[in-house]
Amino acid sequence: MLRTAQEIARQGWKEVLLALPEQDTPELEKFSSARSCFAAIYANRHTYKLSKRSRPSKYAIDTIKGIAQLYRWLKKNPVAIVHANDLLDFHAAIAGWLAGSKVIWHLRTVRPKWMVAPFLFLMRMLATRVLSVSQATADKMLGKTFRKVTVVYDSPPDTKLFDPQKYSAEQKKAVRQSLGIAETDYIVGMVGKLVRLKGHEYFIRAGKHVIDRMPNTKLVIVGGTVQGHEEYEQELQRLAKALGIQNNLIFTGFRSDAPAIIAAYDVMLQVSIFEDPFPGVVLQGMAMEKPVLASRLGGIPEQIDDGVNGFLVDPRDSFGIAQRIIALLKDAPLCERLGKAARRAVYAKFKDDAEVINGIYDELLR
Repeated sequence: MLRTAQEIARQGWKEVLLALPEQDTPELEKFSSARSCFAAIYANRHTYKLSKRSRPSKYAIDTIKGIAQLYRWLKKNPVAIVHANDLLDFHAAIAGWLAGSKVIWHLRTVRPKWMVAPFLFLMRMLATRVLSVSQATADKMLGKTFRKVTVVYDSPPDTKLFDPQKYSAEQKKAVRQSLGIAETDYIVGMVGKLVRLKGHEYFIRAGKHVIDRMPNTKLVIVGGTVQGHEEYEQELQRLAKALGIQNNLIFTGFRSDAPAIIAAYDVMLQVSIFEDPFPGVVLQGMAMEKPVLASRLGGIPEQIDDGVNGFLVDPRDSFGIAQRIIALLKDAPLCERLGKAARRAVYAKFKDDAEVINGIYDELLR
């Protein structure tokens, strides 16, 4: 969101105010001395500190205080648009609506509707416009009849970072050597944080079927552990050992050079078992001209044209996924065609989201 806000500021808006996560309430007052002409305020729900152990009564009091703090600031400063960055950023939406600003509310995640019903009600009532990262997310959370929604896909990957031409055969060989993978081995990889919903278990189970047929296949998982999910990697390692493929599985942990590792992949997977709204890693694999197999869930079918620039799969169908992987590993021309088509599709269909949002701002203020 910070990148988007900075880009919007460069496109002619007078100022963009960011209330960053975990910021103390008094910090917001520092902006009161800033320039008086503001075009947009981006606010996050943690404009005040809130302990996870807070009592419900304290949470309610802090929520009211946070909304009041934002409201007072907005009344002091002429703000045309309040842009709330996520469904749970209701503080900014309420404060903006009360202050008479137009409210744009971003819908970026899918959550159980029973859990967030009050926030969805507020979104329907208060938002001048809802921006959703995918049509699937909008339909799931707000229903197909809700009219005040515009789909704004996240920006495609940076062409300078995700450029397959940057990585020579020697560089790919160096990546393989750093991971202990032979030149003659196939690499099937994932990129994603180690949380259960990302479906790593099914990636490993599919890998078992592939390795049974093609023993020189290595499974590579790029991604770090997440607080609260520290045991998950150990579970996955135990699963690999139980399946007898522990020597074919490599965890890299977090890597800042993910594009270089993706460049060395032969096939890339994204097998989330939840309705992932718009996973950026799918576009990253496509931008790197890799054949991508991804779940037929959430916003992914809006990224991949099945059979044209990648394949959609049932994430829990490990055997079916394995059959598709094997077919790809045995058909290099097909992999190349899919990869080339994937990169073309990424940069033809998906535009800079800051430019799109800038256009929406202009439209609302005409």
